[in-house]
Amino acid sequence: MKTTWLAAWISIVGWGSARAESLPPLCDRHWFEVDEAVPLALDEVPSRPFIYLPVVAPAEDLAPFLASGALKVRVSDPAGQVVAGQVDLRPYDSNSYGALAGVVRWRPTAELAAGTYDASVVVADAPAEWQSEGCPLLQGFENKVSFTVAALASAPPAVSLAVAVKGEWDVVRVYGACSWVHEAVPCESPDGICCGRDLNPYRSIEATVRFEGAAPPPEYTALEVTFEYLAEPGVSLGRVYYPLDASTPLTSVATEPLHGAPAAGRGCVTANLVSLFLGPEAAPLASVRTCPDPSAYTEVPRPDPITACDPAECSTFEPISDVEGPDSGPEPEPEANPETDVTRPDGDTHLEVVEEAIADPNIENRSNGCAAGFDPSVAWLGLSLVVLGVRRVRRS
Repeated sequence: MKTTWLAAWISIVGWGSARAESLPPLCDRHWFEVDEAVPLALDEVPSRPFIYLPVVAPAEDLAPFLASGALKVRVSDPAGQVVAGQVDLRPYDSNSYGALAGVVRWRPTAELAAGTYDASVVVADAPAEWQSEGCPLLQGFENKVSFTVAALASAPPAVSLAVAVKGEWDVVRVYGACSWVHEAVPCESPDGICCGRDLNPYRSIEATVRFEGAAPPPEYTALEVTFEYLAEPGVSLGRVYYPLDASTPLTSVATEPLHGAPAAGRGCVTANLVSLFLGPEAAPLASVRTCPDPSAYTEVPRPDPITACDPAECSTFEPISDVEGPDSGPEPEPEANPETDVTRPDGDTHLEVVEEAIADPNIENRSNGCAAGFDPSVAWLGLSLVVLGVRRVRRS
């Protein structure tokens, strides 16, 4: 599927037309398909659970497929008797926790007694009208999920949360005319070209969540982490981690483009452990809220200035001579403006805090590779727009 979508994209943008013509046509996949992410054996299931079946549906309304027999779901108890329940979909919304969006699920109409149950699903072959030209019809399939309802519910897991705030630096290497580059270091060649850097401060808010006790399987467990911004009280940023192995600590990080210790009660983080067995309307299995300790704030030392330039980067410029740069004279001190100046947590009043607080910081996850890639240099974008002819090269 991914290959054919890629082929269509290549054809649209005009890359490799001969290669695009050699790939098969784009097929209509709008029929039931197997979802291999759904577990087929479950233990310690609550008495009235949502059970996810390994089937992705072609539409949000299952009623026509159930009425026609194209989709059949049957759940039997330990004695082999049919158990009444409702079949629907995990909705396509922002709280669908990744791969389970659009997956068929079943829930009993009443609480279940302890024991092992079997949920079978049968999908018919796709009808001819669902076929695209030149593509084969999707074949039907059958699968089963076994789940055991516990006689006594296990105690919910305990969740602990540690929050730390640290001042860090984002360093961007800059190449261009020497008169325009900060902390300029001349290139060996060509003349008039220098390298320098943009040094941008930011704070990282690191939240580490640990679990103790029994939790649902990873595919049925999600962690909701909400960061309250230090610079903007009342504004928060949420992240969801799914699937979640509750036996492994999880570390999540948010960032803001400014330095300084947080005020007491600011920059707090909330962590909710959610069971997908219970559904979105149920309360979390566990919830904890923690605020960073201002006295524990640490700051990475300011990086040493650069001493040499990259010859390969320098060589991409033409020599420059007699370049008129910006006025090198001292700039007048800005007058205080009560409408824009704010007081930093460390007691200093500075206009840059307002500019940095406007930036919309994002979040990145360092524990499972799911990173949104926050760039602290966003707040400094105006600088690179003004300095024409300057190339910024990020250094990791």
